[in-house]
Order: sequence, then structure tokens, then C-alpha cells
Amino acid sequence: MNFIIVILVLIFLGMLIFWKKFRDWLVEQLKAIYCVIRYYVPEVWRGSVSAMGFYVFIVALFAILSLILILVTLIFNVPGFTVFAFVSTLATLLLVWSPIGIVLKIFKINSTIVPQGLKVFVSWVAFLGFIGLLYPELISFKAIFAFALLWFILLGMTVKINVLDRIIFPLVVLMCLTFGWKYFFPDSFRSSTRYLSSWSKAVVTWKDRGSIRNEAMSAVTYGYPVRDIKVAYIADTWQAKEKSRKEKRVGKEKGISEGDIMNLRDTNVFIARGTIIKVFNHKKEVKEFEGQGFIQIQLPREGNSFVKGKKCWVEADLIHLVTPTKLAEIEEAKRQFVIDSTNMARRRHLLDSLAVASRYRVRYAGTYEMNLAVGQVSEVWDSIPPGHAYGFAPSSQARFQVIYPDGMIINSWDPQQLPDKYRFKVKNLGAERPKLVVLT
Repeated sequence: MNFIIVILVLIFLGMLIFWKKFRDWLVEQLKAIYCVIRYYVPEVWRGSVSAMGFYVFIVALFAILSLILILVTLIFNVPGFTVFAFVSTLATLLLVWSPIGIVLKIFKINSTIVPQGLKVFVSWVAFLGFIGLLYPELISFKAIFAFALLWFILLGMTVKINVLDRIIFPLVVLMCLTFGWKYFFPDSFRSSTRYLSSWSKAVVTWKDRGSIRNEAMSAVTYGYPVRDIKVAYIADTWQAKEKSRKEKRVGKEKGISEGDIMNLRDTNVFIARGTIIKVFNHKKEVKEFEGQGFIQIQLPREGNSFVKGKKCWVEADLIHLVTPTKLAEIEEAKRQFVIDSTNMARRRHLLDSLAVASRYRVRYAGTYEMNLAVGQVSEVWDSIPPGHAYGFAPSSQARFQVIYPDGMIINSWDPQQLPDKYRFKVKNLGAERPKLVVLT
């Protein structure tokens, strides 16, 4: 049934808009009804017009007064005046509506004097005034128009929602509890709102950081050559704005588009394998020349900065592209390689030092009994530090040989002095162990 009524209404509106004869006929019928009422029932007509005019005057007057009160409220934003303005406006609205509501109920057009739509509107306006009383800083033209639009949305919804019970009343209770918390426990309210605000800031900062990371990754493209590049190029590209109309036509016939490479000139550049380079503009397509693709790259200056770095064209297949994240991993790998190399050199030096220490034994001032069996030779070289003299304690039972690195051998039983050589080994040949004496 509702669908049929909608179709009839649409047909009536279509005829009213697009059929001139129908509009003229409808105007004639309305004029006829007007003349009949005015001619046959003049007293009723005059009374109705007078009552309607007075009622319209009263409605217009109260509407203007209410509008002035609300405008003054928005301008001065005084809580007490806000309450007065909203209460007087709502009371005026209900008083003005009462005659219309009574008539509509008498003729059984509405079941109640105040319909549900008007109740919802009054509730929203009262709720807005309640917010203005508790939080004056929230009242503005923008807030009022937002509430008005929200009311229109709820009024047009097909789903029946009890706005007063489901929305307005819970919000009012929640706001009252919040206001009481703020008034009676200000420190608790302040600390709680600060804590929630800090979490909000943390989430916002986290999203901003993620945005910066994503924007940085999408703004630049790095790469490195897969082998040494000994020749790069300066490209002469097709620039349509610099060409004549005839040249443009010829270029279009040949299928030449903006930025295409027309010629390449060699430039003296050496790019070692693994050198980090930057693609000058990754949004541009790879340009073909003589059956091979080329891209424009930018080389780093001193300090690894690409700003105002030299630009040149190279074969696209020689460049391996990486993201900024991958580039950071490569740089970290290089740094770790340097650290590992340094640590390896240090370990090698330490091992060499240990090897030297294991081959030589320094003998400082004192007497040392050579713990050698008969026929045994010292495993390491005994070394006498500079500024020290050395010799062997005399003994008739001790027989040994002093062996020097150059092959010289001194026998303990031969009457000769020890040479000015301070590194030696000892070979024990007797039952008594030799004793080395070192003096400063």
C-alpha cells in the first residue's frame, strides 16, 4: 500500500512539473474553491483569515525573539543567559505548536498533540543547552548547525530508534557524572584526562612516525651496480616545448614522446661495483636507445650526500635497485664487516704476540736453575733484557753448551768469555744442572 501511495505521489509531482495544462487546470480549480468559500461563507472566511493572520504574526514574533536570544547566547556565551535563552525558546516553541497540535488531534491527523519528531527536536535543543551550561566553550554556530543536521538525519531514518531513551538520557547521565567527577575530585579528573591524553599522543606519534617512514621509502629509490661501470652517458632527450610545430609533427609520426633519448654522449665516470647510487626519478619510465634500456642516476658527493650530485645515464640492467630499508641493512653489513676485520687484525696481532712470547723467555736480574735433563735442550730462547749482564755459576760438575741463534756454540769447559749476544738456548750435558745468573 505504501508503495502505491509513493507511486501516486511521484505521478502527481511529475504531472505538476512537466504538464502545463494540468497546472493550469489545478490553478483554475483552486481559484473556483476560493471564490465559492469567499462568496457563500464570507464571515467564516474573514474570521479564518483574521485568526490565521494573528497566529502567523505571533509565530513570527516568537521566532524572531528566539532567534535573537540564541544569537546573543552565541556571541556572549554566558552560561546563565544560555539556560534562559534555551528554556524560553523551547517553551515558546511548545506554546506556538499547541493550537496546531490540538487541531490536528481533533481531526485525528495525529494521535498526540506533540508528535515524536517534535519531541526529538526539543530533546536535541535541550541537550545542546545542557552542554552549553556545563561546557560553555563548546557552544558555537558550528555546534548548533551540527545538532540541527543530526536531528534531520534521525527524523528521516526508517529504523525506529527511541532517541530520548537510547541516546539523550544516557548522554545526559554520563555528562552529569563526568561534571560531578570534575567538580568534586579535580585532581583525579585532571590526572585521568592527562593519562588518556598521553596515550592519545603516543598513538598519534606512532602513526606520524610510520607515515614518515613510509613517505621516505616511497620518495627515493637507491641501487648499486652489479659490476664496475667505466662508461656513463649524458643524454640528449626530446623536449617538445623546444621544437617547432613541424618538428613536433614529424616526431609524433615517428612515435617519439616527451623525454625519449635522441643521442647519448660519453662522460668520464667510474662507478665501482657495489657503490650506492640514487635513481634520479623513479617515476619516469626506462628509456630505450638502440635496443637497450637506460635510466638516469645520481652519484654521491663527498660525505655520501646526493644533493646536487652528478647525474648521468647508465644501462638499466646494470643497476640492482634496493629500498631504503635494504640500504640500511647493506650499510650495517659493511660496518659489521669493518668491525669484524678490525677485530680479526687485533686477534692476529695478539696471536703473533703470544707466539713471540711462547718462543722467547725474558730473564731479568736473578739466579735461574735450568731445569734440563742430561742431553736436553731449552725449548724456548732465553732473552736477556738491555742493560743486564749474564753468566753461569761456576761448578765442576756442571757441563753444558750455550747455543746462539746464529749457530755459535760456547762450551762451559772451554776457557772463553760469553759473547755480547743476549738470546740463547742451553743444552745440559752433566749431572748437575746449570745455573744462569743475570745482573743489572
